[in-house]
Amino acid sequence: MRKSLVLIVLLALGFNSDIDAKSEISFVGFRAEQLEFPRVKEAFENNEVDVKTKLRLAGIQPERFDLYVRAFKKEESVEVWAKNRTDNMYTLIETYPFCSNVGDPGPKRQQGDN
Repeated sequence: MRKSLVLIVLLALGFNSDIDAKSEISFVGFRAEQLEFPRVKEAFENNEVDVKTKLRLAGIQPERFDLYVRAFKKEESVEVWAKNRTDNMYTLIETYPFCSNVGDPGPKRQQGDN
């Protein structure tokens, strides 16, 4: 569970990576809206410092970075990659296992379809 919360924090920090004068208002609203959800708020409170430390240890500036997430259903894993805005190459930050996997690959058409 802790790893999934760290992932949420990492993804949310990614939204903070490219704020300019135009988009600052929309980001501030997005972040404020997300922090109203108890699990998101808890994730930020409990993990933001750890995630920023993890990024810094990988040579990533937590204040300004690009985020790339890729998931593999068959392998049941999600990879989180990041890079500084000035870099050309992404660095693998963490690989997380899926909590569960149901159904076959394909488009999701309705809640609960298998």
